[in-house]
Amino acid sequence: MKTASSSFRFLCLGYTLLLGTSLFWSPNLIAQADSSQIERFILPLVYYTPETTWSFGAAGVITFPLDSISPRSQVQLGAAYTLNNQLLLYLPFQLYTKGDQLRFIGELGYYRYNYFFYGIGNGFEDYEGETYGVNFPRVRINILQRIGKHQLAGIRYAWDQWEVYDQQEGGLLLQEGVIGNEASTYSAIGPIWQWDSRDHLFFPTKGWWAEAALLTNNEFLGATQNFVKWTVDVRKYWSRKENHVWAGQLYLEGNSSTPSFNQLALLGGTRLLRGYYEGRYRDRQLAAAQLEYRFPIKGRFGAVAFGGIGSVVDEWQNWEADYLRYAVGAGIRFTLLPKDKIRLRLDYGIGPNTSAFYLTVGEAF
Repeated sequence: MKTASSSFRFLCLGYTLLLGTSLFWSPNLIAQADSSQIERFILPLVYYTPETTWSFGAAGVITFPLDSISPRSQVQLGAAYTLNNQLLLYLPFQLYTKGDQLRFIGELGYYRYNYFFYGIGNGFEDYEGETYGVNFPRVRINILQRIGKHQLAGIRYAWDQWEVYDQQEGGLLLQEGVIGNEASTYSAIGPIWQWDSRDHLFFPTKGWWAEAALLTNNEFLGATQNFVKWTVDVRKYWSRKENHVWAGQLYLEGNSSTPSFNQLALLGGTRLLRGYYEGRYRDRQLAAAQLEYRFPIKGRFGAVAFGGIGSVVDEWQNWEADYLRYAVGAGIRFTLLPKDKIRLRLDYGIGPNTSAFYLTVGEAF
């Protein structure tokens, strides 16, 4: 017999798949956009990672205007299946309407996946990691109203329902004190504020983007832990030659009280300190900065060079220079949708005793 939890996961999976395929193949659902203004791209995916073995799937991007004034909206749909019987289904979206007075940004997803765990904090420098499985649906919703020429304010809701399995017997994840190592629910809501003076949403060449958010995760909302998460994300773009762009980012995250292990601040991944596995270092507080140079090669092809530093710590006052991690790397870009400057991204990052490839759509920041 199916439990209520598993039935709800199945409902989330079905709704994500239905909504994504409907948007891609039924442009009439986008009522304000005529078909000549809709761009779409479908990309087959084949990749190999240690925790998944071979994976097969597809990812697509569709862009369209919701009115004659707003920036073009974007919806992505990705699906992949691995030889380890894992499933990834995700639908991130950015919708701009009412003359860009109102923005809806978020993600629907369902994941049955394996991850690596390297412990919490900075005390496991030489640990090779252990795998664990997780089954969870995901919801991210941001609603932003313009309150000035460059300012927006609104509300964010975030929800994950984690079911953890295949933990390594005697491993770090099953140690006493690792919260959420069997199951947890993240259900958080709170205010967000943004400053956006970029000249382009998907490939900015000048301007600022900054965001501050304060989310309360509470049992009253259905969560399994009570804690507060705050984030500050500041990005700057500038260029002296056409399509030769410098981009910089500063990211800070703090968590109070006792978050589950999967809701701690995570260093690494496709966007923050590329070269490190996402979550190679995790703790309650995080600070990171990175710089990237983007330049054209020929036609639709471009390239980037990047570097970054960052660290995690349990409390800010306990920070030490030994906790600082760094990575550098380079990548190739291919413009999938020229009208919207949406690019396919292949990056390779490297740090001390670590390296990683990344293939995805859209810039890292």
